[in-house]
Amino acid sequence: MSPNIFRAPTTRTLRAALAALVAAILCLLPGVRPAHAALPPDGAAPLQVKTGMYIIDLSDLDLADNTFSIAMWQWFVHTDPDYKPYETVEIVNAANFATEAGFEEITGATTWSQAKFRATVHKQWDISSYPFDRQRLEVQIEEEENDASAIHFVADNENRKIDTGVTLDW
Repeated sequence: MSPNIFRAPTTRTLRAALAALVAAILCLLPGVRPAHAALPPDGAAPLQVKTGMYIIDLSDLDLADNTFSIAMWQWFVHTDPDYKPYETVEIVNAANFATEAGFEEITGATTWSQAKFRATVHKQWDISSYPFDRQRLEVQIEEEENDASAIHFVADNENRKIDTGVTLDW
């Protein structure tokens, strides 16, 4: 019988695993609209907000505390210049989070808002298939002040990315 030898994953293997994680990382909950923005008239459709993320850091995968840390730029594209998502969006599955920057640019009828978030996110790790397990990291966002009848997030799956400098060191 040959000994059971565990080999440390290569950078290429870790990058492939990280790419698989990115495919599932953006999970959006139906959001709400901030109180300072007008609700749509009765029967009107909610404001459609296209949103995505650019991950700049993924670290501190902590099996004991069931958390991971993430830093990311989140963008929001919509048509209401009074709506400021960088002021009211929260990461609902975070143990803690902070908004480090937020701004917007209005071009014609389109408003492009962006925010830099840092968070420590709750994660129940399933390592029952270790070392062949796969983990799905989810960052769940929502608006804090109104219900989903006012605003609807739509994932920008085409443009979400992970910075090439992000690596996982276990």
